[in-house]
Amino acid sequence: MVLNYGGRLIKLFLSRISSLIVWQFRKKKFNNTNLDSKSKEILNSLESNSYYIYKNFLNSNKLKVLKKDIKKYCKSHPVPFEKTIYYRSRTKVPHDKKFLKFYVKNKIVREIMNNFHLLPVDIDKTSYEIKKGLKNKKNVSGEHFFHIDRNYGVLKFALFLTNIEIKNGPFSIIPGSHKFSKSYSLRSFFYKLFHFFIEGKKDKIPMSKINNFVDLNSEKFLLGKSGDLLIVNTGAYHRGSDLKPESSRELIWIYTISPNYLSHIRKKITF
Repeated sequence: MVLNYGGRLIKLFLSRISSLIVWQFRKKKFNNTNLDSKSKEILNSLESNSYYIYKNFLNSNKLKVLKKDIKKYCKSHPVPFEKTIYYRSRTKVPHDKKFLKFYVKNKIVREIMNNFHLLPVDIDKTSYEIKKGLKNKKNVSGEHFFHIDRNYGVLKFALFLTNIEIKNGPFSIIPGSHKFSKSYSLRSFFYKLFHFFIEGKKDKIPMSKINNFVDLNSEKFLLGKSGDLLIVNTGAYHRGSDLKPESSRELIWIYTISPNYLSHIRKKITF
């Protein structure tokens, strides 16, 4: 049993490493003439800066209807919340819900999903998230510390349902830090290389140590208006920043499934 577990662990690690190698050395420019010009702009920004903010993705009338539908759904599907440095709850919403169709089936969203990895990917899940600022905060590790979601590209979308300013605890990122070429130190290189073994609760980097991994001076707070769409590669160092008391933020996440490059290569060889 131990050998079987060890074998599965090694196999999974090799799969991650092969994906990391393919990811780092894949084509860097997205000049496919079949792509929408906006899609090219987004994909190239994801490659160079790790993020893109699509302004006015959703107009105010459609946003108002969406917020009404999502509130109604969440009321009938209550979920537990957590309190750390902020209050947070996440409600998983099936992405085949009619009121999300405009979002998950959007042409630009689909083009990004089909070209970001050079292989088409599917949606893993969609979720509604709300955060609120707290006066009494717990000094614990969590997503408010810098981390990566995986050691190669991880594509996520976040539709802003409210305006997000500094007081609302915006998503924060170190632009371009998904690349090995942007690694600030040898420690950062090995953190990415062996991230698989600490992924989850153990991969969070305290603010007092982050400068050993990346240059904190390059941190970018991603602000926007309600109706804007944040598209991000969370293979870059990022965190959820703190909210001021009495402030809040709401958004809808799309999480995508990262491809297994090793499996894809094997299929190509087989056939």
